[in-house]
Amino acid sequence: MLTTASAASAATYTVTSTDDSGTGTLREAITLANANAAGAPHTISFALASTPALIQLATPLPFVQVATTIDGTTQTGYVGTPLVALDGTGGTATRAFFVTGVSATIAGLELRNFSDRAVVFSSSPGSVIRACHVHHNSGGVWVYESSVTVGGSAASDRNLISENVGAGVFASGTCNGTAIRGNYIGTNSAGTAAAPNGVGVQMDASTTGAYVGPGNVISGSRARASRSVGSTFTVAGNLIGTNALGTAAIPNAIGVHSGLGIAYVGGNSAATRNVISGNVTGVYLGGNQGRVVGNYIGTDHTGTLAIPNGTGVTVQASSAIIGGGMADQANA
Repeated sequence: MLTTASAASAATYTVTSTDDSGTGTLREAITLANANAAGAPHTISFALASTPALIQLATPLPFVQVATTIDGTTQTGYVGTPLVALDGTGGTATRAFFVTGVSATIAGLELRNFSDRAVVFSSSPGSVIRACHVHHNSGGVWVYESSVTVGGSAASDRNLISENVGAGVFASGTCNGTAIRGNYIGTNSAGTAAAPNGVGVQMDASTTGAYVGPGNVISGSRARASRSVGSTFTVAGNLIGTNALGTAAIPNAIGVHSGLGIAYVGGNSAATRNVISGNVTGVYLGGNQGRVVGNYIGTDHTGTLAIPNGTGVTVQASSAIIGGGMADQANA
């Protein structure tokens, strides 16, 4: 384990071993970072001897309790696909990371085969998860009472979140500032075929402040691409039910599903337009209110070629606005 600064100052802890515990391991790095709270923020980097590298976790890692960046992109040879995998098979590690009470960044890692959520952010302001492949877990990325950026505006920030049993991304509680953007959720790495999650993005009845978009491809879900069971949420600027080019269907059962809350779907500009196509049902509004404006529903990304949904928009909400009086508010 190499530490580039003394205690009580910002430090870089370098992972040099794929063992579960001991010198040079990820477990030791998190433990040392937590012990140096006064020096935070810290960085955990990777310098493993060979790749692809597998860290098989026998027991849960320590909670991340100080501001830390855990950066798999520092591994030699990284060019966009994670070279370091954390795996929960066979042990008692039900999750990869649990971040609590601090700002943390997790980048460039593959997180797989955890029987609970792969990553949990709890009361974690200003956190980020980017450039990760999160797959074959019970749940993917869980955000509780936090502001978290899942993905980012650059292609290099994109998370691939696929083949999780439950939700790929789940948000609960006050999540003001949480942005889920630029990810492939429920597809393969090329965005050309389904790699289904149970639900793409889900919010519970307590969720406020989360924003889904722009730039996500949310497709292939066994149930819903984006689901709220009672919150106020915005879905804007995404491809929902298509491939990454917006030219062919990768269906969800339901594209956008609002249960008991208030859904804002789309907006008044090309940047906020969703393409919601190829699904069994494009949009289902069953909550208190819904506003669906400025989207392409049942077309390709140009709005000129058909990629039909079975049903475009189903409304059972008490109040709904579908389209508007201005040209840029119309749904195609």
